[in-house]
Amino acid sequence: AKGRAGLRASADVNLLGDRSEGAAFVKSAGLALRRKGIEVTLDVSARARAHGLDWHTGSFALDETYSSLSNVTVASTGGPPALSARRATLAAASPRFEPSDLLARLQVVATLSGGKVLRPASLLEFAPDAPSLVLGPEATFDADAAATIAQHVARGSGSVLAHALSIRMKKLRLEGDAAITADVARWDLAKDEIDGEARAALDGVHGGFDPQKPD
Repeated sequence: AKGRAGLRASADVNLLGDRSEGAAFVKSAGLALRRKGIEVTLDVSARARAHGLDWHTGSFALDETYSSLSNVTVASTGGPPALSARRATLAAASPRFEPSDLLARLQVVATLSGGKVLRPASLLEFAPDAPSLVLGPEATFDADAAATIAQHVARGSGSVLAHALSIRMKKLRLEGDAAITADVARWDLAKDEIDGEARAALDGVHGGFDPQKPD
């Protein structure tokens, strides 16, 4: 990934052999990250605490890292924002964190609030194989997820609450709220293979079906 930012950082480190410990704080406005044609911009405030540095491997016990993200936008590189979120948080810890292998052992909890689809049609830019549908401009969503990662295999759960959805397909129109929950039994991050189950519940849904429209 590539990015740009202006940032402010501070650190307090005590190097005491096996008892070494440290804490760090980073704050940045307008951080921009780019990867595979997608650009994410955000403001971030992050802190971390760690101890037990292994001088031979560079690994350490990650007691806590917490990031508060705001003014988040997602877009195709060079394009206008397609998605936004008012706030997001990310917390992680690891009994033995490997900087050279970030997904070796990690516990992660993430939340997102005030998500909004700014350009509904642009969703196809991120998922070109998705069914042909259009989300209404008033749709918002909140989400949370928790996972334990060991040797690049994740297990955990997550949920998405979507409000004021307006989904239009070729012959079908649906409006209302939806709650989606997922339990992931095994997600091989290296092979992108996932095993689990998901459930959806709809609330206050209404709509219509027009069989006269062509396929």
